[in-house]
Amino acid sequence: MIRKYARMEAIPQTVQAIFRDVRKWPSWMPTIESVEVHKESEEHALIEVRQRLMGRALTRTLEIRFDEQGYTETQVSGPLKRWKTVWRFVKPPVGTGTVVSTQVDIDIGMMKLVWPKRTVQRTIDELHDQIVRRAEARARRRETLHVPTVWGVQPGEKLSIKVYETPTELEVWFGERRYVVPYAE
Repeated sequence: MIRKYARMEAIPQTVQAIFRDVRKWPSWMPTIESVEVHKESEEHALIEVRQRLMGRALTRTLEIRFDEQGYTETQVSGPLKRWKTVWRFVKPPVGTGTVVSTQVDIDIGMMKLVWPKRTVQRTIDELHDQIVRRAEARARRRETLHVPTVWGVQPGEKLSIKVYETPTELEVWFGERRYVVPYAE
C-alpha cells in the first residue's frame, strides 16, 4: 500500500468536480491518452483508459465509485494484477484549501521482473505530484472564473465590511456603500 498526501489551494468541491469529470482526464492527467466511458451515473462510472505508464502502452478498464469525499478507482481488467486507488479531498483542520490523500494498492504481477519495487514507488510518487499540480492549476482557473465581484472589487482585493447596530436597525457598510436593515416588528 502506497499512501500519498498533498495540500491544494482550492476548495474541496472544486477539486472533487475536476476529478469527477472522467471525460476530461486525458486533457490534464499525465499518462492518460484517452477515456471511453461505458457507463456513468452520479455515484459510478465504468471507463476504459488508454495510457502510457512506465514507457508501456496499456489499456485498462476501471470502475470508479464516487462518494462525498472522493472516489475509489478499481481496475476491472488490464495488464496489472491489481490496481486500486482511493482518492480523498477534504478541508484541512486548519487553514484553507484541500488535503488530497491517496492510497494505492497495486500488484503488477509478472511485470515485477521488468519494474522493480523502487521504480514503481518512484513512478507513483512522481505521478501523484503531477496529478496534484495539474488539478490545482485547473481548480485555480475554475475558481477564478467563478469568483463573484462586488462593485468592481477584483479577486484578491480586500473589501471592508462594517456592521453597526442601532436600537432600530442594522447599518451595514460594504466599502463606501451603506445599507440599512430595519428590525422586524
